[in-house]
Amino acid sequence: MGSEHRKLNLHFVKMAGTFSVFSGIIAFASIFYILIVLKSMGLDLEMFEDTKALLQWINLNNFAYAILWVHYALMAVLMLPVPLAASQIFKQHSSRSSSMATASYLVGLSGFYLLIISSIVFFIISPLTARAFAHGTENAIFIHELFAALGMQLRLFGEFMIGLWIAGIGIHLVRSNKIDSFGWYAILFAIITSIIVIGKSFNLFDWEPLFGVALASTYIWLGVVMRQKSK
Repeated sequence: MGSEHRKLNLHFVKMAGTFSVFSGIIAFASIFYILIVLKSMGLDLEMFEDTKALLQWINLNNFAYAILWVHYALMAVLMLPVPLAASQIFKQHSSRSSSMATASYLVGLSGFYLLIISSIVFFIISPLTARAFAHGTENAIFIHELFAALGMQLRLFGEFMIGLWIAGIGIHLVRSNKIDSFGWYAILFAIITSIIVIGKSFNLFDWEPLFGVALASTYIWLGVVMRQKSK
């Protein structure tokens, strides 16, 4: 495994950096889609706390709601090559650094897989429960809330793991260069991610909309850094 990570494929790193930038752009597009497009169709963020109103809206706007989760899934799919590419450049050439890079790569990759699974859960379950609710099916609300809670926790844990992966990148960069701006940002991002995930998981507060902006910015900045280091 160590010898595998010591092989630096500059073309692969550059491609992964490009994917990271595109993923960040899609993340910004999803924010625009929620706040502008879906809002113009009658969806308010408060409706996510009102299951009845949300299911009624989904039943009337099934395709538009599905597109939202396609955004999230596509964003995560584009990021799948990035942890491996990052592990090739954000490390030193010692066996210890190679092992840490491998661990960080696996944590980040697992996080993106969880985001994909979460998107699939919402994509499949929400239209079904909305249709069942419209037809007066008993327990439709309970079933929706059950799977919504599952999908949310999968997404939050995936974001937490991504935060750990970004923190690993930041720690390496700061150790290599004490004034590396992205390195310090990555560490701060990981701390903020942990706070937001814990707050959302325990219903203490909900800062996810702001987190979405930070996540999109992080993907774009990371992609630019990776492309610069692949030259």
